[in-house]
Amino acid sequence: MLLLAASAYAVALARTASAQAQQPVRHSYTEVGQGKGIPSKGAVQASFHSYRSEDGTAVVQDREWYKSASDARSGLETLAKKASRVVKQGTRKNEEGRIVAKRVELIFSQGHNASPEMVIAWTDGASVVRLSSASLPLLLDFENQNYPSNSETTRK
Repeated sequence: MLLLAASAYAVALARTASAQAQQPVRHSYTEVGQGKGIPSKGAVQASFHSYRSEDGTAVVQDREWYKSASDARSGLETLAKKASRVVKQGTRKNEEGRIVAKRVELIFSQGHNASPEMVIAWTDGASVVRLSSASLPLLLDFENQNYPSNSETTRK
């Protein structure tokens, strides 16, 4: 009987530890700068906001505006083609479940000694929003806190 109770306790403890490991860490962010950006080819205007997490890791949110939603989709496709690797490619849905945007998670390698740049980007009408940082989990947390409707993705 004692062995059965100890076994049940061990299983319950393992489940609790597993559930805690799957819980995403929620970070806090402080805005440290903002301004006009330099638009990439095809974009007509750009802006940026820079943030720093409590551990000092930078997160940058860029937005580029295009003449049309079609041009913005092309801008997102161009960004994805420049990436070293596409981690995820999917869609964003509205409250009714209708697909309203394309979304990608990308890795850009910066060379042998530099940390790779992680990017999450999506279309928003005639604009492209891009989040970048050295940490993908941090980007996912930032996105979840600031853009909660972006969670619908499919693995590529």
